[in-house]
Amino acid sequence: MKRRQLLFKKFLSIFATFALFIFFYIPLAGCHNGSEDQLEETADSFAEAYFNWQFAKAVPHVTDSSVIWLQYASSQVDQEDIDSLRAMSEGATCELSDVDYGDDDTTAVVTMQVKHFLAMDSIGTSRHVVEAGVFDLPMVYQNEKWKVSLRALPRWKHVKDD
Repeated sequence: MKRRQLLFKKFLSIFATFALFIFFYIPLAGCHNGSEDQLEETADSFAEAYFNWQFAKAVPHVTDSSVIWLQYASSQVDQEDIDSLRAMSEGATCELSDVDYGDDDTTAVVTMQVKHFLAMDSIGTSRHVVEAGVFDLPMVYQNEKWKVSLRALPRWKHVKDD
């Protein structure tokens, strides 16, 4: 009888250890800081504002040190650009295609497909509509929120062939 109780206790101990592993360790193995929904929402809100040249609306979605890049972008807009934006039949549309988390779970790179946007290639050149492009948006998790972290203006990786 004692041997049976001892075996049962060992079985319970092993089962409890296994159950704890399943319920606690495995879900944490793929865990990232913050919610993935909040990361995607921030990236999408930033992209919709930025690629439609609504730079003030993009500010809440970037880090404090990134605001200067939005200020720079807005300082490059002239009347010809405003006229071009108003003449467009539709605004830019953005679709998140991938999220690549960094090793420390406080950084990520969001890949965005952007369609029908007015490209700001370089100073002194006329802007032109680009039908599709792919952009990487660097993200950081700080103060319990994901934010876009700009070290330069976003540049497209390549233009998609549709």
